[in-house]
Amino acid sequence: GLMGSKTESFSKLNYTMIGDTVNLASRLEGVNKVYKSWIMCSDDTWNMANQGIHRDEILVKKLDRVRVVGRSNPVQLYNVLGLRAKADPTLIKELEIFNAAMDEYNNGNFIQAGKLFISASDIYSDETALVYANRCKEFIENGVPENWDGVISMTSK
Repeated sequence: GLMGSKTESFSKLNYTMIGDTVNLASRLEGVNKVYKSWIMCSDDTWNMANQGIHRDEILVKKLDRVRVVGRSNPVQLYNVLGLRAKADPTLIKELEIFNAAMDEYNNGNFIQAGKLFISASDIYSDETALVYANRCKEFIENGVPENWDGVISMTSK
């Protein structure tokens, strides 16, 4: 929308994007740092991209459900890796192991999940897998937070 003000002697108008979707995109840009990822999208974007003639063409890692600052409802995160047709076979193998690790993680099997995340990282130098491996280690050593539902709440923008 066109934002700003205008008088007879002064005009400071500028076009900008506003709204909930833009706000979420801005939040996800910062969340990338937490997961050490490069391109991230929410479930809404992923569901639109992964349909029709483009279904299964894009490789993604399904990450956490996250509650970002300023939103009460969690969003599902996806780390976009690239086009399946151009992907290195090693990346595809790493993704299979990562997905198996996420299944174990989401079922609360943190020892097995941690081992799989480390294996995934060893195959393709995956820093995101190491983020999860470290989280598994913390959960094993310190326990899972009370009432943990798998949703991660971000505390900063």
